[in-house]
Amino acid sequence: MGDAQAERQRVEVAVRRVGVEACLRRRPRVELNHAAESGIGYLIASFGVGASTAGLTLLARGNNFRRSRTTLAGIAAYSIGALLSVITPYIGVGLIGFALMGAAHSLGGVAST
Repeated sequence: MGDAQAERQRVEVAVRRVGVEACLRRRPRVELNHAAESGIGYLIASFGVGASTAGLTLLARGNNFRRSRTTLAGIAAYSIGALLSVITPYIGVGLIGFALMGAAHSLGGVAST
């Protein structure tokens, strides 16, 4: 009975090791808009550019906008930007979507506080 348990443990260890090695060989790659690592950096930077642009616009012309409309516009723009950046396979369209989400983030955040 001891030999059977030892053999079973050896088989289990071998199966686990093969499974782990197979997982390490076939690591899944995360692809966002078919972009390399630098493309993902550009996507994140475009979010900041959109947020900064909207922030400066609100700083200069903020008294011309109603807060309720600005909040609704921010929510709508964020949704459109997220949808746009998710459904497209092109990095350029994704940059526009992320910039729109950044601008919407500023619109919603500034108008609601």
